[in-house]
Amino acid sequence: MRPREVLYPSSLPLFDPPPLNQAPLNEGEAAAAAQSKPPQEAWQQAGDRARFTETPLERLGVLSGLRRASGGNQFGVLSLEGFGLEGKPAAATAAGAILHYVRSTQRGALQHVDRIGFYDRQEYLVLDCGHRAQPELVEPLFANTGTEVTLFRALDATLTPMGKRLLRAWMLRPSIQIAEINQRLDAVEAGVKDFIAREELRRSLEGVLDIERLLSRVTLETANPRDLLALNASLNRTPLIKSALDRLPAPRLRELNLLLDDLADLRERIEKTIVPEPPLTLADGGVIQPDVDQELDELRNLSRNSKQYIAQIEERERKRTGINSLR
Repeated sequence: MRPREVLYPSSLPLFDPPPLNQAPLNEGEAAAAAQSKPPQEAWQQAGDRARFTETPLERLGVLSGLRRASGGNQFGVLSLEGFGLEGKPAAATAAGAILHYVRSTQRGALQHVDRIGFYDRQEYLVLDCGHRAQPELVEPLFANTGTEVTLFRALDATLTPMGKRLLRAWMLRPSIQIAEINQRLDAVEAGVKDFIAREELRRSLEGVLDIERLLSRVTLETANPRDLLALNASLNRTPLIKSALDRLPAPRLRELNLLLDDLADLRERIEKTIVPEPPLTLADGGVIQPDVDQELDELRNLSRNSKQYIAQIEERERKRTGINSLR
């Protein structure tokens, strides 16, 4: 493991600072010390601690995050059994610590975090850093080498950012479940046998942007009008994707087709609400189409024809008061 940041309870100091009078070890001394000490202590002496940040958390904060996760406030469930955390107090506590830490640093409700999962090593092949680096799965072995030499770049023919991330995750966590492996192979076989259906599916995926990140922006209320149009453009490809999946008989692809919702109501609402070429931010105005909100239309008409309205008011008051010079 090569973490960037380590969260741990402040009451349990996992990493004691080295003595102030201890001189730093060179590479040879660090290697010799690593062979003669336990793994955790050797890991610290080897200098790996300089690569991550230590963040102690108060115990009450960790418990608060755990209660929010398991009490229904975060995920809308009564327990964490559905996420595979029932009977796993250490994993549940770690999840609570992460939720508490992210909530305290981001200052938000984390509404976009709607699920968590337990990484069960019995379902995946465990690859440590050495096994990932030696065959150059996703990163080159040498620092000055380009990423085109990696196995990931050799296999990557994905068309969407989500597919690229999924392929990388599958390479770093290969499944060892026979049923899962066979379903993936059956899906690949169906695409290989039917070239026309496969190309139709690939063409339907062209133009699909990073829906996961766009949805995160929408949930965090940081999306701008153009993000919503980009999301709508990606969702408009859904009917084409479903039509292409219908031609492929593999069980996994059939299952994906049934789970895929074309979200016709959402797409129609976005198209009827936002103008085709909106400004970059809501503050610039002119984002909502006419006839969507009557009050908004009245305010917009008032701002655009303010001089005409003022002239009408002046004329009405002159007639009412009889003062022709009224301004």
